[in-house]
Amino acid sequence: MIGLAENILSQRLQENDGQLEKQSDIMSLFIKKAREMEGKGDACKLGQELETIKSAEITYEDIKNLRYLDAVMSETMRLYLTVPSNTKVAAKADYLPDGTFIPAGIEVTCRT
Repeated sequence: MIGLAENILSQRLQENDGQLEKQSDIMSLFIKKAREMEGKGDACKLGQELETIKSAEITYEDIKNLRYLDAVMSETMRLYLTVPSNTKVAAKADYLPDGTFIPAGIEVTCRT
């Protein structure tokens, strides 16, 4: 399973579009999480789906038919947003402009 995911990533890296960096980050995270989950239920289900691809060259049609992979990627993007953000730690207690109290030491993240 990991080899196939790495193959998909290497093919994406050969393409050149504006989403390349974001997509390669997502695929790298996907590969990392897949390695951590090796042998667990969902990873096995995903691995079984990926094993259905028989050709060495992965086509767009192959990827379109991987419904479980699509669900895994969507969930990964939901959990690990690709939207740029800026995180700071409150040095002292303060209030946001809308009146929300922020205790000292709390992380505050703004999506940019």
